Amino acid sequence: MQSDEVNNVGKLAWPSYNFVNEQIDLPERMFDALCQSNCFCPPNWQQYTTNITNQYAQGYGVCLYLSSITSAWIPASYGCGTEAPGAYLVTETTQRKHDFNLAYAKNSNNTNGVYSYHIGLQYQNGQYSWQQSNSSVTVPLDNSYTDWNPGYPNHNIGGCVKNDKIFGQSYKWTNENCYSAFLNYICEVSACDTDNYCPPAPSRR
Repeated sequence: MQSDEVNNVGKLAWPSYNFVNEQIDLPERMFDALCQSNCFCPPNWQQYTTNITNQYAQGYGVCLYLSSITSAWIPASYGCGTEAPGAYLVTETTQRKHDFNLAYAKNSNNTNGVYSYHIGLQYQNGQYSWQQSNSSVTVPLDNSYTDWNPGYPNHNIGGCVKNDKIFGQSYKWTNENCYSAFLNYICEVSACDTDNYCPPAPSRR
């Protein structure tokens, strides 16, 4: 049994960073903590985590940024690249990521109550593909997860895709015109870590 003094010292640590030598998986916990502490996002970007409402949740190596302005899909795609090097329109390759993106949009002050947004899915060369950090490289849509609105996809409407409200609190993918449908958009970029150096933000005086 640990003394009150030892327990109080443990409270000084960030949650999940308080280790004791009695833990069987101590090396694994320390390794994970080192990885977590060295994985962060640029200022004003939201890290993708297991729970957006819990600041101590497990984080992933992905950062998100919701635009404060509306734009058509094509300009939005270029706009992401100006927000951070290698940034691109957001992906939704799992239900968890879709739910997180939507929760992020709803928690933001940038949307004025309109939570629909462009995603990085586009119909080109006979298939739907996701944007990536290298603008010349795309990843074909994996049909193991899709979230199309009933009646979609329909690239005759447009070759680009948005996450759009269909009823109640339900949002699903629908096609849109790449040049004329103005919406907010979410950008995605790899988190800062030892393999992805992020220069410090310029100071503002």
